[in-house]
Amino acid sequence: MSYILTTDGVRLSYSDMGNGPVMIFLSGYSDIKETWYFQAKYFLEKGYRTICLDWRSHGCSAHTAKNMKIMRLAADLQQLIVTLHLNSPILVGHSMGASVIWAYATIFGQNNIDKI
Repeated sequence: MSYILTTDGVRLSYSDMGNGPVMIFLSGYSDIKETWYFQAKYFLEKGYRTICLDWRSHGCSAHTAKNMKIMRLAADLQQLIVTLHLNSPILVGHSMGASVIWAYATIFGQNNIDKI
């Protein structure tokens, strides 16, 4: 398990396995990164690099009431992408995770996204 520190001081947990094209799995509200275990394992075996993120106040990330807004979660996703130097990841989201992806595309554009 690895961590990044957001620009507003919240520690986020993520898993990062494999090499190859990058897939980022984004869970729904009150869910944890381990929800994606079987999907991440499947794509890892197919040659992908799989990354699963725990949102702020979810799973192993810091629990806080600070900035619990979709637009802020999109900024957290952007920070993960920049910190890990990811180029053109595939974004996979469920429920709130999908909402964060659309917010990300609205704020940061789609130039650095391979697929949604």
